[in-house]
Amino acid sequence: MKRHYFSTFEIVLLSQFALLIVIAKLILKIPIHIPGHSAIFWVALLMLARSIINKNGAGTYVGVFSGILAVFLGVGKGALLTFPKYLIMGIMIDILLYFFGGISSALVAGVVGAAVNISKLVVSWIVAQSLGIPVFFIGAGLSFAALTHAIFGFMGGLVGYWVFLSLKKAKFMKYIEERQAR
Repeated sequence: MKRHYFSTFEIVLLSQFALLIVIAKLILKIPIHIPGHSAIFWVALLMLARSIINKNGAGTYVGVFSGILAVFLGVGKGALLTFPKYLIMGIMIDILLYFFGGISSALVAGVVGAAVNISKLVVSWIVAQSLGIPVFFIGAGLSFAALTHAIFGFMGGLVGYWVFLSLKKAKFMKYIEERQAR
């Protein structure tokens, strides 16, 4: 029988992934000055967390917890933008994987990764709109950023999918299933 709530083991595992996402955002910085490039790391980790704990709400939990950690550790440009970005990433991955029925192929993983990374950009746009920044400046800056966010999000989704397949091949998922059955 599949439980609809998270076990202690699953909460600990999801919390570790949330911490890894924040650490990746802090440490793994590539100085290429292209918007959204860090998604290769954090989208892969978010995709991996949601794939290992294949329950609705797992992505949202990781988004909330990584958002809280990011605010307290000073990741990003301030709490006004940081927490909502992480929150929407988690919500989006849960919604999209619910409609896709899970990560069934590399294409689905890439599309979900791209959409998750673009959702982070949409939060920035909404906040900019609410602050009264002229639409022209927002649109000019976000068109290139949307393209790069989609590309790097797609790549991050693929990386997460391939790591998940490697873990399945190495029988790691059998260990997780045994732990979840307890």
